[in-house]
Amino acid sequence: MNWNRRVWTWTVVLMIGIAIPAYATDDCEPCEEPEDPTLVSQGSDPCRPKAEGAEVENEPCKECDGAGGIQNKEDGASCKVNGKDGVCCDGVCYEVPGEGEDPCDWASSNQGKFSQAIQDEVWGDTNCFGYVVCINGDTTECVIREHIEGQNSDWTEEMINCVCVHELNHINAGANCPPCGYGVGTFPDAETKKQGECEAYKAQWECLDDIEPETELTRSAKNKYFEYMLNDLNCPVMPDPFN
Repeated sequence: MNWNRRVWTWTVVLMIGIAIPAYATDDCEPCEEPEDPTLVSQGSDPCRPKAEGAEVENEPCKECDGAGGIQNKEDGASCKVNGKDGVCCDGVCYEVPGEGEDPCDWASSNQGKFSQAIQDEVWGDTNCFGYVVCINGDTTECVIREHIEGQNSDWTEEMINCVCVHELNHINAGANCPPCGYGVGTFPDAETKKQGECEAYKAQWECLDDIEPETELTRSAKNKYFEYMLNDLNCPVMPDPFN
């Protein structure tokens, strides 16, 4: 009688010991979920793939691929980063300007999102009057008014707008921008940069030349840029001052 009880007790313990690991689900991957215990007892895997498009915890720009793996969400998908609106790009959620927010103002208020080299080159250099901002591949021509006004406090709005024309020329010429994240328009090499600056300053000069009536202020600015193009950049094509 006692012997039978002892055997029965060990049999129960042995059965429980076998069953627990069979139904354990802690080992499921992020894009898997526990399988029905009945199916597991019949030989199925303890985890099954989540449906395609299922969310991945703490990965706002990742989703399940339907086969148990993880894939990037489509570029441009909306996401949240630190509670703010963002856009997915290459599987990463990047904060972007809000609806109706000027990208140039946003960039100036979020300089820390840009590399230190860009911060020094753009906002740290008072001789930088404008730049092309890149946010997830989208480009916008920007001017830095405080830099312009610090050196040319008497410039009119029309003259400041000619700096925009300069930067827009870079965009139209195909300034390089990173496809994801934050940056500024660049050139692939020194020769291309020289050519691009020559074309942009020529466009800026012509913009100044179109301002009517011509004043001593616009004439002085044109002369300054003409001399810079001629003596510093050695531009092969110069604007026609007699046109």
